[in-house]
Amino acid sequence: MVGFAGIDDEARAPPAPGSRRTVSARARRAWPRVALLFAGSLAAGLLVLEGVLRLFHPQLLLFDTSAVWEPAEGLGVRRRPLLDTRVNTGEREVRVRSDAARHRVGAAGPRDGARRILAVGDSMVEALQVEHEQTMTALAGDALGRALGEAVDVVNAGLGGYEPSHYVMVVREELAAGPCDLAVVFVFLENDVVERRTARFPPSARLGDRGPAASADGFLRRRSHLYVFVRNLRELRRTRAGAPRRHLLTNAERAHAGDQAWAATVGILAEAAEEARRRSVPVLFVLLPPRQYVDEEDLGRMLWAFGLQRADVDPGQPARLLAEGLRARGLDVFDASPALEAAVRAGEPDLYGRVDRHLGPAGHRAVARALVPVLAARLRGGRR
Repeated sequence: MVGFAGIDDEARAPPAPGSRRTVSARARRAWPRVALLFAGSLAAGLLVLEGVLRLFHPQLLLFDTSAVWEPAEGLGVRRRPLLDTRVNTGEREVRVRSDAARHRVGAAGPRDGARRILAVGDSMVEALQVEHEQTMTALAGDALGRALGEAVDVVNAGLGGYEPSHYVMVVREELAAGPCDLAVVFVFLENDVVERRTARFPPSARLGDRGPAASADGFLRRRSHLYVFVRNLRELRRTRAGAPRRHLLTNAERAHAGDQAWAATVGILAEAAEEARRRSVPVLFVLLPPRQYVDEEDLGRMLWAFGLQRADVDPGQPARLLAEGLRARGLDVFDASPALEAAVRAGEPDLYGRVDRHLGPAGHRAVARALVPVLAARLRGGRR
């Protein structure tokens, strides 16, 4: 018993200073503080990077689309009726209103013009980046009223995410609801080239806090510039590595000049024109370019980002191929590219957004200036 007691006493004796047991105990006690210090330093570094990006290189965050749009059978989504909310897509806060027919309207509400023009398109027409009064549709309506001496109502039926198959359905629906003097279908040259006609879009589950927006990814994409920057960088690297996906210069690449998507898109747009023809409404197709098609400096940045050479792309290709295809079917086309190119050369600021690459206030003015004489000629019964 004495022997065992001696052993126990020795085991309970405090370790000598500097012994292995002493160092191990100190390390265990210090580990939580080291981990906390590391986590704090990492969090502080991330916050600094977040702040730097917000100040000097802001990213395009998601916004609460459910505040503006709602799921819709056939179209997928549509604008909410009698809407009055505020939206910020990255450039500025904008007030967004709609009438009972879901058209975007200004502070004065819907107009009651003697002449009525239907404007159909995607986010370039909906134009959540500017106030309604600054949109090319509202500006064109005001200028046409002065030119013709009678009130002209340009109905804004554009909506973000729509594509040519939507345009067929919107033209059919809008013209069934009321008469128009002219239908104008705006075609965005960056992403309105599609491979097939879609007869129906199921109600969207990608609005607000449902679907991806409710996930951690959606949460961060709505709030963190750093997260969006890293996400975009990863996608860019995948694209440069040859990932099979479209990018912002795909339609301008010479290698895609022979794609069947050009003929498919022309066929769908011709179907929209046929819907209008059945109601004796003439149609004008307006081609809208993204910034990289009309600004060589911006194009250069895109070429570097996607690992392409200047000889690989022809910025005029999308407008040329679509215009040729539509005119071959006897359809009326106006290309807004020259007007925006001239505005870029003149150094007009805010033609396109810095964060959100849609048209800015000056871009809408440039398109409206070029478009008004064309629309006036159509309303008078002729072509220019």
